[in-house]
This record gives sequence, structure tokens and C-alpha cells, in this order.
Amino acid sequence: MGLAAKLLLVCSPLAYAALKAPSAPLRFALGYSAGVGFVIAGAASLDIPWLLGKRRRDGSVPLWSYLLFSSFHMGFRVYVKVRRLVSEEPVYTKVTPEWYVGGWPFAPGDVPAGKPAVVDCTCELQRTAVVADLPYLNLPAFDSRVPKLEYFDEGVRWSLEQQQAGRPVFVHCAFGHGRSVALLCACLVAQGAVSSWQEAFALIKSVRPHVRMNRIQRETLMRWCERYSQNAKT
Repeated sequence: MGLAAKLLLVCSPLAYAALKAPSAPLRFALGYSAGVGFVIAGAASLDIPWLLGKRRRDGSVPLWSYLLFSSFHMGFRVYVKVRRLVSEEPVYTKVTPEWYVGGWPFAPGDVPAGKPAVVDCTCELQRTAVVADLPYLNLPAFDSRVPKLEYFDEGVRWSLEQQQAGRPVFVHCAFGHGRSVALLCACLVAQGAVSSWQEAFALIKSVRPHVRMNRIQRETLMRWCERYSQNAKT
């Protein structure tokens, strides 16, 4: 289930509860939370990751975003942390000695050793202190979406440059299942470590079994691979 569908599932009862709430403050709180959820659901459906205002240069989320969309920011962080708490899956997984894939790093143990370069494929989660001193690139995308094609090009180029400088690369999204996997597949293809994105995905899944890509992520990756193959021939 995509982010938009999850938000609609949560916010529709909130909107109904707001209409039935016995007091004005409660009606406002429930109505505000529902309204924010509907707006974010629309942005996720229309692929508008800049709505939340995350700054690509440093991965920070501005104060106005926290104020305007506070119920979403708080709710999504709680969701990520609770899901992380109950999951037996490691935060990150080594795919090869040069590549790691995983979820949002917010605790010291969430980052691979070796001072990796970090590729952040989220638009809804702020860069945290545990990666503040590491080389960093943000390719914004909502959960269940994928970075745009031009971001794929930038992410692949930057990641390979970091590896040429002797650094491993850690590609992450919220949980290390979709957005980050799609980008890492592209990186592995461009590096020549695999012959196809399907082989790259199989390699990642062999070490991180819960990874999956939805239709949008697969189609975007396929378009990037087709364009990359054509450019390589010219």
C-alpha cells in the first residue's frame, strides 16, 4: 500500500470524527490533522516532493514545514521508529563491500562503518546528526515513489565518484525497501557489477529479503536503464 493510500485510510476517519467532535478545539485538532494528511496524500500521488521543503543542499527540513505539516512529520517519524522497533530486519545491509542499502539512519548504529558517502532518497525525513559529517546527497522522493530520472543520473554519477575516491556508499530511504533499492540497482548497472537491473535486484534481495519495488519504481528504473544503455552505445 502506497503512502497516499495509507494517509487516506487514516485521515478519512479523522475527518469524520472532526465533524462529530463535541468541542471546537477537538474539531480543530482532528480537522487539521485530517487536512494535512489529505494534502500530503495529494502531493505523494502527484509526485510533488518539494512540498515539504526539504533542502537538498544539507538535508534539513525548514521550521515552516514542521509548523505547517506538524501532524504528518510527527506521525511519520513515530511510524518509522515503531516499525523499526518491531522489525527483526537490520537497519542496513551490505550488498557488496562497496555498497550498502537500508533505512533512515537516526541512531549511531544505523550507519555502516568506514565513513560511507550517504545517498538519501527521502523527502519527508530530515538528515540526522549521525550522518552530519559524511559526504551527503539528497534525491527527494515520497515513500512509495522514486527519485525523478534526472536525480537518478545525478545519484549514479555522484555515487560512482565517491567510490572512486575510496568511499563505500550507503543508499537509504525510510526502510531500505523501495526507493533506495531502485537507485542502487541503477548504480550497480552503471558500475558494471551486473548486466541488468533484474540481476541487481536479485543480488540485493539475496541479502535483504524484504526489499520490493512497486510498479512506479520498476518502470522508472527500466526507463533509466534503457536511456543509459542507449547513451552507452553512442
